[in-house]
Amino acid sequence: EIAYGSLLEVLNQLILASDLGFISIEEVNKQRPSIEELVNKLYKLRLSQLNKNKKTLNI
Repeated sequence: EIAYGSLLEVLNQLILASDLGFISIEEVNKQRPSIEELVNKLYKLRLSQLNKNKKTLNI
C-alpha cells in the first residue's frame, strides 16, 4: 500500500511540475506507461500475498 501511494505521489509531482512549467506534458506522458506497468505489478503482488495468506489460514 505504501509503494502504491508513493507511485501515485510521483505521478502527481510530475503533473505539478508540468503545470508549473518545469517539464512538458509530453514528458509526463512518456512516464505514464511505466507508472501504469508498476501499478499493475503492485496489484498482482498484493493479490498474490492475499491468496497466500488465505491458503495459510485455510480459508
